[in-house]
Amino acid sequence: MVAAPMKMLRIKLGSQGLEVSAQGLGCMGMSTYYGPPKPEPDMIPLIHHAVAAGATLLDTSDVYGPHTNKILLGKALQGGVRQKVQLATKFGIRFGCRRDTAVLQRPGVRARGVRG
Repeated sequence: MVAAPMKMLRIKLGSQGLEVSAQGLGCMGMSTYYGPPKPEPDMIPLIHHAVAAGATLLDTSDVYGPHTNKILLGKALQGGVRQKVQLATKFGIRFGCRRDTAVLQRPGVRARGVRG
């Protein structure tokens, strides 16, 4: 007997009515930090599976890769998938030559991080 699919719980963020899945998909490990980058042919179906299962909040950042995580998501979210999700991102962070971090707060840096 096959169990019926579970419906993903949803929550509201903030006061403007944005509603997302209570469980999101953090995409950092797909591109960096937990070993080498994972193969795109494996990660794109994983993202599609999460969205099909009801995940509507995906988390990424400029520093994951760097930049390769956002490129991966761009490929995975084609064909109407983008309209089903909200993206959470962090931007304006850069690593120095010793992996020291710095946060860049200039408005132009913020705008480029949001627009891509």
